[in-house]
Amino acid sequence: MVATAYEPNRRVPSVKSRRTVTIVIAAALVALVAVVLFATRRASHSTSASGGAGSASNGSVVVPATLAPLTAASVPVPATAKTSSSQRTTVAPRYGPKPTTAPITAPSGVDTIAVAELPPQGRDTLALIAAGGPYPYKQDGVVWENREGRLPKQKRGFYHEFTVVTPASPDRGARRIITGQDGARYYTADHYGSFKLVVDQ
Repeated sequence: MVATAYEPNRRVPSVKSRRTVTIVIAAALVALVAVVLFATRRASHSTSASGGAGSASNGSVVVPATLAPLTAASVPVPATAKTSSSQRTTVAPRYGPKPTTAPITAPSGVDTIAVAELPPQGRDTLALIAAGGPYPYKQDGVVWENREGRLPKQKRGFYHEFTVVTPASPDRGARRIITGQDGARYYTADHYGSFKLVVDQ
């Protein structure tokens, strides 16, 4: 039987040390693979950029004709979207009454007045409402809340008011046109004290 010499200075690596070495080696391999992939992608990108039609000698990028911005004239309109002039509908002007074919009757206690009977400034206001402005005062078109309840009660935002200019008045005066979302138009000459439903004739 052969005796083994005792080596007191020899140290056996622990499990923790071996695990640390394994982790370091694995991390180094991952880093090496990442560097190789990065170098490969960069080389292929440089090759495609130098041979492509989108680069210039001075370093500026030339946009190909196929990438030119689209314009309204260059976008084809589907055949189903084309309509004749007789099929187009009229858009209601901002703040004005919505187009309606239903007859509008005067509420109880409210008289009527024909458009021709309005003062000239009242007819001018109706024309501005139909055209969507421009209006003479910044308050024109604001929501009228019908606080006195002299017109039929509706939800807030149903009525809007417009100034009927009073000649020689230092302010907006007392005359107004009130429009409703149902197409109704009311004229007041005494600052909402009384109203008349405006009718075409």
